[in-house]
Amino acid sequence: MKIGTDTIVNLSYKFNVEATELPLQMQQEFNMQFLFGRERVLPAIERTIAGLTENDSFSVIIPCQEAFGEYDPDLVNEIPITSIQEPSKLKKGAIFEGTGPGGRPIAFIVRDIKEESIVADFNHPAAGKDITLSGKINEVKPASFLDIMAAMKMSDNKGGG
Repeated sequence: MKIGTDTIVNLSYKFNVEATELPLQMQQEFNMQFLFGRERVLPAIERTIAGLTENDSFSVIIPCQEAFGEYDPDLVNEIPITSIQEPSKLKKGAIFEGTGPGGRPIAFIVRDIKEESIVADFNHPAAGKDITLSGKINEVKPASFLDIMAAMKMSDNKGGG
């Protein structure tokens, strides 16, 4: 069966960003299942896989604007080292993952470590860069009426209060 509107697509994919070392969690293979044409999927992905069938491979270059956005220098901040729960885990050039205010998870690239502060870059590691997504179509099947109704209900709730 070919991928088209109202088909359920299951695919696996990997990221690649030229001249960028991605965090370990982005180097793995990911799986994704969605209702083609009705759920939020990057348009570049849908354009690339339209008409493909089970076991087909694909590769698409996604411009930074559609992927992780432009690099924003305003997201590079100097923060007091005392605000870091485990400063011994800081390593220049590495991604630090910890807990921020209110217990929310935070992640940033450590650009510099000073005596009393650090320079933290809160941009995504692939910000400002085009990404290549390569993968394989694992399964394509027709969507049921319930699948379509569920996707329509999800889209009706977007942005709601």
